[in-house]
Amino acid sequence: MIKPQAIAAMSGGVDSSVSAMLLKRAGFSVLGLTMRLFGQTQEKAAERAAAVAEYLGIEHRVIDFTEEFQSSVIEYFCAEYAGGRTPNPCVVCNRQIKFGALLEAADSLGIRYLATGHYARIEPSASGYRLLEAADGAKDQSYFLYSLSQRQLGRALFPLGSLLKSQVRELAESAGLPSFPSESQDICFLGGQDYGSFLSSRVDAAPGEIVEPGGKVIGRHRGLIHYTVGQRHGLGISSPVPKFVLGVEPAANRVIVGEEKDLYRQRARIQDVSWINGSPPLDASRLSVRIRYRMRKVPLESFEVFPDRTAALGFSEPVRGVTPGQSAVIYREGEVLGGGIICG
Repeated sequence: MIKPQAIAAMSGGVDSSVSAMLLKRAGFSVLGLTMRLFGQTQEKAAERAAAVAEYLGIEHRVIDFTEEFQSSVIEYFCAEYAGGRTPNPCVVCNRQIKFGALLEAADSLGIRYLATGHYARIEPSASGYRLLEAADGAKDQSYFLYSLSQRQLGRALFPLGSLLKSQVRELAESAGLPSFPSESQDICFLGGQDYGSFLSSRVDAAPGEIVEPGGKVIGRHRGLIHYTVGQRHGLGISSPVPKFVLGVEPAANRVIVGEEKDLYRQRARIQDVSWINGSPPLDASRLSVRIRYRMRKVPLESFEVFPDRTAALGFSEPVRGVTPGQSAVIYREGEVLGGGIICG
């Protein structure tokens, strides 16, 4: 009997390692692939992935996507900050690299399936494939996958989607897998740098005015790349009440600040909207939205889509820190329906 073939994307961490192990246990012929995306900091990760693959008895290769990652993710990240927006590069990386370039590599090898260590679930349905939240709500990563197509979902495998993180660690320990370093919550390519340091060498950041909503100048900023909606610290201004970044104006090179109450909004507009099944929901019934990863979902009171791939969202309650550049992901209960980039 011929075993089904699958690529296991292996980062050298516990999640992707257990994912590869579960694939093999499920009867797949597994090829472990580690993506080289940036710099020398990934070499140790590739070595760990190779060690796990050897332990599991599967083939392992390293594939170089440095150019693709630079053009699709890092340049996007820098351009968004230069434009006064706060991007989420993980969304782009998943669409363009993990389920773009890596799937193309699978095609070239004649392999249908691609497995990753994402905490999310895929469920076949009469109309195609549904993307569902993971069993472990604290680790759920469905937010980052909202822009995947039916074709991509149809070839993706998420072996960890029905497991808790604690179960994944137990599986790794009981199987005797090599030890793993502690997980980082930082964006992978920053290499331990803060955003400002990384961007300063890549994006022009001229100083400018810090103003109140009415236009009164109350300070100077170091460059727009250092500021994002909701930020309180590092503003360099004195005020009898705490001030927060409400937004930036790239054309005027200004940072707008105000009181915390000014951060709350009841509406937002999104662009570059995509839908998992190709079509938007008919109404706002039982819809909710998450405007940042790890923020709680908020029910939608109104929802309207437009022909130019934009949509207007009306929240059922005021929402803090609606940030241009971040993804707004729309759910119906535990199912991801789609989403878009906040633009207003």
